[in-house]
Amino acid sequence: MTRPRTTAIGLGLLLATACHRTDFAAMSTPYPTAPPSPSTRVMLVAGGNDVANFAEEVVRQRGLWRRAGVAADDIACYWAKPTARAFAADRPQYGRLHDEMADCAEASAARVLGDIETIALAPPETFYLYITAHGVPSLGGDARSWVLAPEERAFLAQPALALDGDPSVRVGAPADQLAALRSGTPADRVALTPASLRAALSTLPDATEKIVVLQGCYSGAFLAGPDALTSLPNTTVLTAAASNRPSFGCGAGTRETFWGGALGRTLEDHVRRGTAPEHVKWHDVHLDVAARVRRLERALGQRPSRPQFGTSAR
Repeated sequence: MTRPRTTAIGLGLLLATACHRTDFAAMSTPYPTAPPSPSTRVMLVAGGNDVANFAEEVVRQRGLWRRAGVAADDIACYWAKPTARAFAADRPQYGRLHDEMADCAEASAARVLGDIETIALAPPETFYLYITAHGVPSLGGDARSWVLAPEERAFLAQPALALDGDPSVRVGAPADQLAALRSGTPADRVALTPASLRAALSTLPDATEKIVVLQGCYSGAFLAGPDALTSLPNTTVLTAAASNRPSFGCGAGTRETFWGGALGRTLEDHVRRGTAPEHVKWHDVHLDVAARVRRLERALGQRPSRPQFGTSAR
């Protein structure tokens, strides 16, 4: 009886190993390359490739807007597929999310910003953009950065949200980003910065109502300085944190980020059948989400992230 039992255990281990390899292999299939639908008015972007909670938030929001009555063709989604290490750390969550994300395009600066410009060719009356990702106060550099050309130093000094769909220019690897710039890649296709996102959104008409919701550390930088998104007409912006503060809940094992989860719960209270993004009272959403996050941060002893709100909407 011992030998058959050993064989069964061995077979089980072999099948489990094979399943793991198959699951991760499925994550490595190519991203869809079709352009966004001409009717796109909602863009949902999960930028990080190291944890599953960003994709979780995109799936939650897509379900919310679809239940509200936004047509499937009106929603474009993007994600950064996980690294092997990230998949191992969040395997059950990635496994559950994979089918939901299979039709989502590459979450890279080039693809996301390029698609915004494509949508602007036949602009919607309202455009809603949600990005959830890691954020950095600057793209980086080191003690030798003084030897760089002024324009390269200026590029690396910018804050950014990480869109890791193209790992060759990932945030956190300034040498790779500089190599892309030197090879001729335009700066606004290397990283998602306040300047590059503002430039893409500026291709939409002034009359288009623009609602931009950014989940990430230091995301308040998109509301500060000369490239503040609210310098564009008819634009409302919510961010998870101030320009000098991190946000929380972006590690492996957390279902959603603190702010992203709070946003999802608040939107479920505000959005009903027939509610489109332009019908939402976004300042009320900001206040509710900020209060939820403050309570959670206090309970866990975290430094306040100070979510931000700004608008130039008429």
